[in-house]
Amino acid sequence: MDKKYSIAIAVVVIVLLVAAFFMFGGHSASQTPQSQSAPTGAPAASANLYTSSADGFSVDLPGTPEANTKTITSPSAGSISETEYTFVSSANGKGTLYMIVVFHYPATYQFPSNYLTGALTMFGTLINAKYPGTKVTAEPQSQFLGSAAISASVVVPFMETPTPGNVLITTHNQNTYVVSAYGLSPSDYTAFQNSFTFTQ
Repeated sequence: MDKKYSIAIAVVVIVLLVAAFFMFGGHSASQTPQSQSAPTGAPAASANLYTSSADGFSVDLPGTPEANTKTITSPSAGSISETEYTFVSSANGKGTLYMIVVFHYPATYQFPSNYLTGALTMFGTLINAKYPGTKVTAEPQSQFLGSAAISASVVVPFMETPTPGNVLITTHNQNTYVVSAYGLSPSDYTAFQNSFTFTQ
């Protein structure tokens, strides 16, 4: 199987596992102290800026992502909708995958204090159950565009090939945003993350 498609398949599984966390909740992790050295999230000037008016964000992508919305059930919030924005690129012979997943919570929902660390802990547990040996290296909880956020680097041993990725989880206007990319260099991921901004 071509490596770029192997990466894409592995990452789709990862995102589905993240979605499973939000469907079944996660409130067992302890609160992580906040860091003073947070990503700025400052938007970068680009001719490839994609804007979602429905979910109130813009981000620099190599092309237009595929957007899919479905309804999931959360025990703590009931029925909520989830929208996945996915773009796979094979530019320069490299397989890369960009994903932004947005979970829409009702206006009355209150996020617990350990929501973000619980999400990342559950993410690590789920992905290791599927791919034993996956390394999720968490960073201190921080601020991203004015909201609390948590990030991690991920290395998935997929088809005997270490597949690197990065993920950032934050909340804004009752939505949870999971911003992730796989197959990028650290500098390219930083540029991608810094191009992300809220438009409402």
